[in-house]
Amino acid sequence: MRWCSLAAFSDAPAGVLSPVEDRLARSQLHYRAQPDATISEQNIVLAVNNLAQKLNATAFALTNLSEVATLRADLASHMPHFISSGDQGMSPLEAVYVMRVLLYQKVFNETFLMTPAERAALHERATPVSVESKKENNRMVTIHPRVQEMLALARKTGKLEVPTLIDTANKTLDDLGLDP
Repeated sequence: MRWCSLAAFSDAPAGVLSPVEDRLARSQLHYRAQPDATISEQNIVLAVNNLAQKLNATAFALTNLSEVATLRADLASHMPHFISSGDQGMSPLEAVYVMRVLLYQKVFNETFLMTPAERAALHERATPVSVESKKENNRMVTIHPRVQEMLALARKTGKLEVPTLIDTANKTLDDLGLDP
């Protein structure tokens, strides 16, 4: 078994995952030899936004530094020995993990699916919202339309040809700042 198998994160073909895993391992080893070779939060923003553009995702799929920093701070509170504080650069392994969690949030968490204008408007009117609770025996689960759209994009992306997936993965890792 590989030291950091991405197979648990994806059902992409091994032909896509093996080169990504190998590149990540080489980058992590290089980082351990030269700990100053860190990856910034801005690299995650660049990688995610370029990926969103390549996949023709809508504007709410884009991210920003604030979103990445908030997610990273939350992850650091749960895994302080793996996720460094926000003022430090990241190891390749940490950066890929943060990006992976962000991409997951961009698919399944509607609070991560806002355009910059919507996020700014939300912060401007940051007033408490009261929620009334009613006891009901029958509950219907609904999926936010933006989550549905992102799930459809994820399914469409999963159907891309292997060479396209490999090229997309490599360009994303380039944007992230991993060694070739």
